[in-house]
Order: sequence, then structure tokens, then C-alpha cells
Amino acid sequence: MKYKFGNLLLLFASVFALSSCSMFEHNTETKLMENVLFYNEWRLELVGSTKVKYADENERITLVITDEPQNVSGHSACNRYFGKVSVKKDKISFKQLASTQMMCPQQKMDLEHKYFQALEKVNAYTIDEEGKLYLKHDDKILLVFNL
Repeated sequence: MKYKFGNLLLLFASVFALSSCSMFEHNTETKLMENVLFYNEWRLELVGSTKVKYADENERITLVITDEPQNVSGHSACNRYFGKVSVKKDKISFKQLASTQMMCPQQKMDLEHKYFQALEKVNAYTIDEEGKLYLKHDDKILLVFNL
């Protein structure tokens, strides 16, 4: 009986240790993802599955997220923008977005409008091993950025 109880105890201890390692790996992965997310200038590559084409470097759409306080800012093809962001683990949302109100060619204005529409729908993010940031609504990728 002692032998069976000892094996059972060893089994439970092993399962607990393995699950703790798994939780540690997940927490470490989340922390690394958050560290890369903050204080970098992300450059928009895709809106949905459409590649963004820029005539020059100055019109790139950018995204900068700060941690404390959690804010967002950047350039949106035509205007500068700023607002609040909430980041918790792999969840993210953008609130109270505002921008300057400069007029630009219609093509830039259309791109900017699509960008803001997508940003308002975002509720999750991932960063892959290549350093690409995916802003998603649930599992649907809305925006893709690189550093």
C-alpha cells in the first residue's frame, strides 16, 4: 500500500511540476511579447490581406505603444494620431483615438480611414518570431506591422 501511495504522490508531484513549467513558459513568452510591443516604432505592412504601398518613407503608417501610461501614437498616412491603449497579456484595445485634421490626396485619406476602422476593431495581438506584430479581432488578422 505504501508503495502505491508513494507512486501516486510522485505522479501528482510530476504533473504539478510540468504544469508549473508550462505556466512559467507562457508567462515568460507573454512578458517577452509585451517587452517587444512597447516603445518601438511599428510600420504598417498589411491592412487585412492588402499590402500597403508607400510612395516614400515619410508617408509610412506607424504605431508606437507606451507602457506607463498605456498610450498609442503614430503617423497615419496623412495625419498624426494619439490615444489610449489597454494591453493585458495577449489582449489589446485602442480607445479615445484622435488625430490632426490635415487634408491629403484621396488615396491617402482612404488608407487612413481603413487604418482607423481596423484599429477600432482590434482586441488581440501576437508577435511572431520574425518580429511581425499582428493586430487581430479574435482570430482574424486586421493589421500587420514590422519593426
